[in-house]
Amino acid sequence: QQCPFGAQPLQRHASQIDTGLRASDHGLLGVIEVDCFDHFTGGRNHLGAAIAHRAKPETDDEKRSRKSTANRILTVFKAMLNKAYEDALVSTNDEWKTVKAFKKVDEPVIRFLKPEEATRLINACPEDFRRLVKAALMTGARYSELTGMKVEDFSPETKQVFIRPSKSDKSRHVPLTTEGANLFATCIDGKLGDALILNRK
Repeated sequence: QQCPFGAQPLQRHASQIDTGLRASDHGLLGVIEVDCFDHFTGGRNHLGAAIAHRAKPETDDEKRSRKSTANRILTVFKAMLNKAYEDALVSTNDEWKTVKAFKKVDEPVIRFLKPEEATRLINACPEDFRRLVKAALMTGARYSELTGMKVEDFSPETKQVFIRPSKSDKSRHVPLTTEGANLFATCIDGKLGDALILNRK
């Protein structure tokens, strides 16, 4: 069967695929030399054989990591194939357009600091930076959200702090513990309503 890419265009796109995979630290296919699409299956099998020596993932995090790696490779590979399709080097994209990536494998693993870890973090900070770190631990707010808080955003009566829209474009009210409310009360002492709550002295 004649290759739908043609010899020279295929070599160029195969080289791009290899470059993309190497950029993702997965340069395992080498330069793909193929005569037709059937050889892409061989390339896939070659990749599988090359990583077969890797230990089988045991933990959920290891499995998530493997799936995340597979997603990155798939993204690069499909981008190269789509480029070939856009350049009219192949007549259809039916073979790969329905291939889906693994879901929910690129979400960060959330780990909360233990009380003693939080204390060590605070103590390791410069004196004028500790209030901001404490406020971050008390609210879970981002740096930009914390530095944009104004006195009027804190309610001593309800022990809440209002966080203005930022990266997520959503505002929210965050309830505070007694310790957190005392921290913010100390920070706003002597300041007017439109003054920033947290600023380095």
